[in-house]
Amino acid sequence: MTARKSLLLFVVSMFGSVLGFLSTVVIARWMGPEALGTIGYLLGLLGLLSIVLDLGFAQAHLTRVAASDKDPAPLIGTLLLIKGLLCVPFLFLVVILPWLKPDLGQALIHHHQARQAYYILALFYAVHSIANVLLHTFEGRLETAKETIPDVGGSLLSFVAKAAVAFLGLGTVALSGAYLVEPVVRLLLGGLLFRGYSIGRATREHLTSYVRYAVPLMLNSAVSMVVTNLNPVVIGVFWSAADVGYYTAVLGFSLVIDRVASAVAVPFLPRVSADAARGNWEEMRNRTYVAERYLLLVLAPVATLLLFFSREIVELTLGAGFGPSAAILVALILSSVAAAAFIPYRMVLYAVERQRDLVVSSCVGLVILVLADALLIPVQLGSLPLPGLRGLGAALGMLLMNLGSGLVQFGAARRCAGIAFYKRSSLILLAAAAMYLTMGTVRALVPVALVARVLLCSLVGAMSYLATLVLMREFTRADAQVFLNILHPQQMFDYVSEELGSNRPGSKGDDS
Repeated sequence: MTARKSLLLFVVSMFGSVLGFLSTVVIARWMGPEALGTIGYLLGLLGLLSIVLDLGFAQAHLTRVAASDKDPAPLIGTLLLIKGLLCVPFLFLVVILPWLKPDLGQALIHHHQARQAYYILALFYAVHSIANVLLHTFEGRLETAKETIPDVGGSLLSFVAKAAVAFLGLGTVALSGAYLVEPVVRLLLGGLLFRGYSIGRATREHLTSYVRYAVPLMLNSAVSMVVTNLNPVVIGVFWSAADVGYYTAVLGFSLVIDRVASAVAVPFLPRVSADAARGNWEEMRNRTYVAERYLLLVLAPVATLLLFFSREIVELTLGAGFGPSAAILVALILSSVAAAAFIPYRMVLYAVERQRDLVVSSCVGLVILVLADALLIPVQLGSLPLPGLRGLGAALGMLLMNLGSGLVQFGAARRCAGIAFYKRSSLILLAAAAMYLTMGTVRALVPVALVARVLLCSLVGAMSYLATLVLMREFTRADAQVFLNILHPQQMFDYVSEELGSNRPGSKGDDS
């Protein structure tokens, strides 16, 4: 059942990634890099302000719901109260920022249309924050189908809205409204699926518990939001909206890696949290190794395909006008792989409530990112001449940041839970290298049309990857049976139907 939950999350995540990719393609081809960059810049700017919308309380809620077998009604009421209170400083910052910055000599929002889009996108963040109360509850109760349906509906309707705006050429204000469709739909569908749950009154005991859990995470949560949103803002300050567009245009491709990793991590956290609560360290270590292994087995070929076809992907999807995006895509994929490899260890730190170690790793990553951005993005800083790599410099900064913070997380997980790195991961990486070399040979020797070449290289490369794993005994008949069972359509349909038919919030999903 755990594997089937992971597959459902993976399928939904990939569906969202595909729709996000198609949205980017449509906007890029019909509206150009400047419109794409303007939205990306505003989302980054508001993302920095949205730090105050969570501050670690969502993670506290997820952990508390996952660890409790009681009715989560008072926990839901507690998080709703906290989220409502946090919206107040966020909206205050949203209102005053456009007025404060021009007085300081440099406007962050340069024209009237951008300011209108800015306020609409502020609602995007606020509504997302409220909708996440419902979805995090589903996640903590292991009700994966209920968790994913609002995401599917929101992604689909938002894509339709974005495509309509791009085709009709309605401009950045209408485009920002299309972005707002997603959180609104998530909130509405999440509310419909929330039947059977009740919202209890927040108690002082629960508020104290949430605050005690979240306080050590506040800095970590803030740092995470900064590193997620900093690059588009820095690029926009030193360069143009088009340069932001070259960078944000390929973020969706690297998010494929993040989606794969998240599909493993989401069901993993509640289980290692339960292991930690029972003091079952051996089971926690076993879960971590299994998560790391299957994460790499799926992740390696996906990343290899994206790296190998990076230039073709940019040319075919975004167009010749996005040439600078190809090198950025390569760096972002490597960055996402580095981040994904350390996710199981980060989840262990969450489960054992080692927030201090998470804060340290995040601060290390932020320092690396800020230094890398300052040295790689601008062409000059004061009197110091610099490379001026624009979006590529931002992507390289992300890669260095993920490596640095990930190593800190791994060291902390090893100290507190005795979890070592999965030693056989090098064999999976070797199989991925064999896949890359095989595809390169096929591309050089077989002169066929572009689309046929992509399909042929992908097929032969996948066969090479699987054959290499089998020869090294890293992929067995048991592994094949696991994947076949996960992919069984009738079993998946039965699981979704069973979960949607259950209205018993006091019982968690099957952990078998």
